[in-house]
Formats: sequence, C-alpha cells, structure tokens
Amino acid sequence: MPCFSEATDQPTNKQLNAELSSFVQKKSFAQNMMDIALLSANTNQLRYVIDLGEKHPYYMTSLMLIIVSLVMQIVVGLSMLYVNRYNMKNRSEIKAASHMNNLSVAGVFLVTLVNVFISTFNGAGAGTIPPPDTSGILPQNVSNSSVPYDMP
Repeated sequence: MPCFSEATDQPTNKQLNAELSSFVQKKSFAQNMMDIALLSANTNQLRYVIDLGEKHPYYMTSLMLIIVSLVMQIVVGLSMLYVNRYNMKNRSEIKAASHMNNLSVAGVFLVTLVNVFISTFNGAGAGTIPPPDTSGILPQNVSNSSVPYDMP
C-alpha cells in the first residue's frame, strides 16, 4: 500500500521515483530475458544450418544472416551495458545516455529485421529432404488390381 502525504493524499516524489525505478528494473529484466531467448534461438538455427550443410537450399544466405544477427545482438547487448554506466542525475551525461539508448533501440530494430529474413530463408520446408519415390513399390499387405495375383 503506497504511502501518501498527509496533506494532499497524493504519492510523494520519493515514492513515485521508487515505483518508477521498480518498473524500469522489471522492464529491463524482461527485455534481457527476451534477448537471451533470441540469442538461444539464433544459436539453435546456426547449428541446424551447419548440420544440414549444403543440403540446405539457402545455406550461405542463412549462415550469413544468422552470423550477422548474432554479432549485432552482442553489440547491442554491450551498448545496453554501457548505457547503464551513465549517471542519470548528472545533466551532462543524460544527453549522451539518451543518444546511446537511441542507438541501442535502432540496433534492436535491425536485429529484429535480420531475424525476419532468417525466418524467411530458414522457414518451413527449408532443408527438408523429400521422401523417396515409392510409386512403383507396394507394401505386402496392399493388393493392386492391375497386378495378377497367383494363389499359392
């Protein structure tokens, strides 16, 4: 239950700052978990493409897109760590932090865009080997009326 100032029944600045800080921490935690999930998905896709090798119809394209995405994710992650080093109480650092944050957001957008292309080139059916042609072969328990059957 939030504490309110006695005179106005409104939360104090200190309480608002604490709630805002809690919100920002939860948002950052959720974003970091999403980043880890995307990194994990990309490494799994990289393993899949490498396992299939030249059998994959878009081998080089998928390989390059996944590597670009992984490198960009690392750069964006490092830039986000760097943003946290700024002192937000210092006005001179707020502008630099805002600029770095904008670059991080642009980086996240580009990573998302690259991953859309990865999904396109690595989507359903990519790299699957078609089943062998069995049109001339019948299972033993199925009869074909066009083939004569001799009773033993």
